[in-house]
Amino acid sequence: MPAYNAEKTIEQSLGSLIAQARPRKFILTVVDDASTDDTLNIVEDFKKFIPIKIISLTENKGVANARQVGLDNCECDLVAFLDSDDKFMPYTIAMYNREMKIDTPDVLYSDFISEQQGREVLIAGKHSITWFHGKVYRKSFLDNFGIKMPPVRYNEDAGFSTIVHEITERRAYIPEISYYWSANPESLTRSNEDFNIKSMGDFVRSIQFALNHLKKYQNIYAKGTFYFQLNNMYNYYMEALYNKVSWIVDIEMAQRVFFKDLWIEKEIRPQKIVEGFTAQPPNHGAFLKEITPVQWLSKMSGIDYTVEDFRTEKKEKSLKDLFNFKEK
Repeated sequence: MPAYNAEKTIEQSLGSLIAQARPRKFILTVVDDASTDDTLNIVEDFKKFIPIKIISLTENKGVANARQVGLDNCECDLVAFLDSDDKFMPYTIAMYNREMKIDTPDVLYSDFISEQQGREVLIAGKHSITWFHGKVYRKSFLDNFGIKMPPVRYNEDAGFSTIVHEITERRAYIPEISYYWSANPESLTRSNEDFNIKSMGDFVRSIQFALNHLKKYQNIYAKGTFYFQLNNMYNYYMEALYNKVSWIVDIEMAQRVFFKDLWIEKEIRPQKIVEGFTAQPPNHGAFLKEITPVQWLSKMSGIDYTVEDFRTEKKEKSLKDLFNFKEK
């Protein structure tokens, strides 16, 4: 549990761990990211109820660093993340322990609830690759492949989850709700409507970190996830242009570095881009037609593509085909 100035929410998160079904087989590692409020005192009070290890950082370096510190100091072979403003269901840890013993997957995906604008939305884990919510990892797998958090302040989940999903062939999904993602108005991702656009530079750097890591293990360039992330980059870039944001310069710079580092013309072909990349994003309609995916790809890669480059090969796989799980 990474925590920073979480005195308003961390009690409900810790309370959800007290409520776990017995036998309660877990150790909670709280990484305090140099909080200046009463967070640490609250955590100390809960030590009488659940096994807690506290790691106090002297400098605030962001949630990605805090998660990595937690991983580095994890004493168990199964590890899951719980944010300091969210909750586990009462059966979550028992379910994690039980399901990870069956077929011994490297990562287990499960469903979670997302609280959005006063309503609760069910998110199916098998369609949620990026978020940490509802997932449990085998630490020996992470260690064997040297999988770590990307060195970014935001969007570390994008890079980390991309590495995990591409490397492992031992993943499983169980259609049970294990996690409750609360609508904390002061959280990074909920406090500002522009967060996703502002953090786009870190998103690109996170994916770039992931793909460079994957180079060591396999040819990533034919992988659907790579092109799926390109689709995300294009959509974010168009969103930033539409909103005329000042940080579009950072987004563009990060994307150009990404393409320079990873865009190998002989190995990456436009024809391999998954279905949906050439479709216009749903937002803002006519505006986005002024800059097509082909034009954006040409601008960032420095290669003059045409629409015909995207039509010379039939796309055989859809996004749904990319995410193959053994469903329990």
